[in-house]
Amino acid sequence: PGGAAAPAPAPAAKPADEWPNDPIDLSVLKAFDADLTASADEVKYNKIKAGKSTVKLTVKDGKLALDLAMPKPGLYQGEGSVNVAINAAQAAASYDIKAKLAGLQAQPFLTDAKDMDTLSGVLNADFAVTGQGTSQRAIVPTLNGGGAVKFADGAIKGIDLAKIARNLEDMGKGTMSLDPSKMMDSMKNMFGGGGASEKTDFTEMGGTFKITNGVLTNDDLALKSPFVRVTGAGKVPMPPREVDYTIKLAVAASAQGQGGSGGGAGIPVNCKGKWSAYDCKPDIKLDPSKMLGGGAAGGALGGGALGGGLPKGLPGMGSGSTAPAPAASSPAPAAPATDTSTGTTQQKPSGGLPGGFKLPGQ
Repeated sequence: PGGAAAPAPAPAAKPADEWPNDPIDLSVLKAFDADLTASADEVKYNKIKAGKSTVKLTVKDGKLALDLAMPKPGLYQGEGSVNVAINAAQAAASYDIKAKLAGLQAQPFLTDAKDMDTLSGVLNADFAVTGQGTSQRAIVPTLNGGGAVKFADGAIKGIDLAKIARNLEDMGKGTMSLDPSKMMDSMKNMFGGGGASEKTDFTEMGGTFKITNGVLTNDDLALKSPFVRVTGAGKVPMPPREVDYTIKLAVAASAQGQGGSGGGAGIPVNCKGKWSAYDCKPDIKLDPSKMLGGGAAGGALGGGALGGGLPKGLPGMGSGSTAPAPAASSPAPAAPATDTSTGTTQQKPSGGLPGGFKLPGQ
């Protein structure tokens, strides 16, 4: 009575890089005890679908134990098991979760699980993780555990890692000029997004990981392909939702397929930043003094680690390049200056690099 009620205030928007702080209500586990065993012809969890499965559920004194078994081929042509233990009898509930997946067709599984269709192949994975807290934000810093993930005979859509590796090697040899920062934008397609025009086929891809107090660490990522070898190592601090990871790309020395060795140490590509806005950049440093050093290689990139020099297309620089003849109206080049104290002749520096670029001091 007395007029319309005031509209409810809109909920505050959660920053993109924060975990939800909504309380997880597990009071229902204290309301009953249960001991249940069941089987089903089909099990669904959100979009994930499994065929014939069995489940055993026990609830007693606020503690839950759930064991789910999905035999082959009911789980995307493979099999899996999930074991969950929750202790809600304490103020901050504890969680213990284990899972195993074997022989799954990765693309339909990941599409249903994460709306992600960029990875295909046969997936095997297992992990065990524990945590404690009253909300996701409270639980994540307490996560501890580890596991392993492996894909076999598949592809990554939206990125051609062999092409990127060849381009970076060509930069080192001085046969190609491009913008590395723009090229590395496609690295973000490795585990999400991307188009279908490019892809990276592989025979194996995977590694192991460890989680300590919410920080995931991996040091043995490996992708093997007839055309490219990829290794990776780094950290993913989950409480702040950040990534600090380095991927090394190397063109394969030979098309040996699964188990073949790479074609070198690889070119590092560093991926850093927030999950919502991280950058991937090749670790190639340009040394102007070496770039202008001439010589058989016409200078070097990355302190000589990659070899090669400036692109040959720049006139007057790099191995085998030829400077254009000056126009008729151009002033004659300055005569070499003679140092009277030594008797040596020195060439005065020119006005700058081709295209109007200048080095510091010019």
